Amino acid sequence: MTDGYDDEVVIPIIQSRIPILSVRRIVIRHSRSIEETWAVFWRYAKKVWEDPLYSKWFLGVPGLLLLIVGVFWALGLLTYVAIALVLVLGLVFAVRGFGIDERVRAFVESIALPGPTGPIVLLANIVGVIVLLVGLYVGGLYTYNYVVTNIRGPPFWDNPSFWMGVLPTIVGVFLSRYTVDLAVVAASIALIGWMVHYFFTKNPRFWGAIVVFAAVIWLRYVAYDVSAVLLAPSPAYAPIESLIATVYTGLVLFITLILLVYVLYRKTTRYFTGKG
Repeated sequence: MTDGYDDEVVIPIIQSRIPILSVRRIVIRHSRSIEETWAVFWRYAKKVWEDPLYSKWFLGVPGLLLLIVGVFWALGLLTYVAIALVLVLGLVFAVRGFGIDERVRAFVESIALPGPTGPIVLLANIVGVIVLLVGLYVGGLYTYNYVVTNIRGPPFWDNPSFWMGVLPTIVGVFLSRYTVDLAVVAASIALIGWMVHYFFTKNPRFWGAIVVFAAVIWLRYVAYDVSAVLLAPSPAYAPIESLIATVYTGLVLFITLILLVYVLYRKTTRYFTGKG
């Protein structure tokens, strides 16, 4: 006599001892399917509760939403709680949908490198991010002041076409100040940290980092020429020739650098393969 939805499991064990002539099932005040459903439900509920992979989405996100509702309720801002919930849900779905959480985890693991060069890479990346944020802040602040002082247009929702017309000017102003320079400095700091790490660990990616470093410098001049084109009073006065010259000159120099790096890589193969 057994009691449970998985009583078939014990049948082979009993048959190994004595023969089973027949099996008679008696259902007393419960259904086998209901019992199985309940057991499956509790199995997954336990997994959701104990497994961090599931709990952060099935418990963490609803808990965060309830916390937001409680905070807005306490502050008397329930009229805005729907907007806050939509923003949080949108952020969660975007992070999970595009795998941003996995990429951030991989990035953190990649910069946490062992050995004496690990702290150098970590510090270079942190400083680079700080410099980039400062550049975005300075560029955004300057652009905002420019828009308020020189454009003075109607609210966006009243006349979207007006703002679409001045969008190139806004982008040009944003690129014309310190944003591009600080972004280049931020990328250069991070790349130098990686180049130091690659060199001392004898990683051939050292040469690729040099090529990327040169590309960042080249893109700085391209961005400035794009800014000048966007800020031109009319297409007739746009410095298109300067932009084209910068692009073509940069491409020639870039290809030359790639060939030079390839030659140097071939000559230093013994060092970067650990044979030198």
